[in-house]
Amino acid sequence: MLVLTKTDGYILRIELSHRDNVFTIEFSAINYTHPEKNQYAYRLKGLENNWNYVGNKRSVTYSNLRHGTYTFMVIASNNDGVWNDTPIELEIAITPPVWKTWWFKLTIVLVFLWLIYIIYKSRISDLRQRLQFKENQLKLER
Repeated sequence: MLVLTKTDGYILRIELSHRDNVFTIEFSAINYTHPEKNQYAYRLKGLENNWNYVGNKRSVTYSNLRHGTYTFMVIASNNDGVWNDTPIELEIAITPPVWKTWWFKLTIVLVFLWLIYIIYKSRISDLRQRLQFKENQLKLER
């Protein structure tokens, strides 16, 4: 599932399912003088600490990211080699699989406790029936 959140025409956040385990981000700088000389650097905050300087390559592919929130950041230089100081940021949220959510874990614990309770009640009922049977036997023997 892909959920895009837009503000002022810009996409600020993308929400992906844990099943979307391979995705590509493409980016570009707007400089028409010599666009082939534009240079790019990116990083995925939450996964990478250092910038990846990739020359004029304008895309990156990520795969098998753990669930969580990441921030994709990209900066570019123009044909004169002047880099922008403020990166463009895109928040990427990857939702966890169902079995890693808190409510699923809570449900499993509650079901487990319920099963223990049912087994306990069944065992107590069985013991009471046996005790009653023994008492009835003793009464008959007297």
